Amino acid sequence: MSKTASFLQCLALTLGSALSLAYAECPSWEELVEEESIIEVSIGRRDSLFVAYVNPPQLGVCFMDEAFYKDVRENMIETRTNRHFFWIGGDHSLDMVDSALRIYLLQEDQEFRIDVAGKITGPRSFPLIHTEFLISFEGDLDMSEAVTIFFQGFRGTYSNEYWLPEKYIPDSDEDFIIPLPEQ
Repeated sequence: MSKTASFLQCLALTLGSALSLAYAECPSWEELVEEESIIEVSIGRRDSLFVAYVNPPQLGVCFMDEAFYKDVRENMIETRTNRHFFWIGGDHSLDMVDSALRIYLLQEDQEFRIDVAGKITGPRSFPLIHTEFLISFEGDLDMSEAVTIFFQGFRGTYSNEYWLPEKYIPDSDEDFIIPLPEQ
């Protein structure tokens, strides 16, 4: 019996370490842009918003610190299966609460309005980003299809199309429910 318990503890530690290493190896900003995990929505002559879908753990921990992402997963993603989160970063200092309320998404004929938004504080993950926040909504979103992200600005509506890179698309909803390593 104690051999089995020791084996299971060793297995859990090994898997936890492997998952920590997988999460710790985040792509650089340039790699995220190149693979199109993050897109830019120009909202004027000099300002841009950067958008990334962060439900997949491989991306979520890259845009938020691991503890914050773990909290979001445990309290929102795992408990509400149709909850979707997007990280929004700004290279400027717009009022992000106001900006979040002016973002919506469209996929085919379905419109998604933001119903939860929160500012992310703490050290920035990327040097070009001065402000970042998380938006969320519920609905049937198929990330293997394009979603158009709109920002309603004072001088017009700006948009860009987002495709989640195939390597982050799960085979099923359960693939998003990967346990994070223990702290």
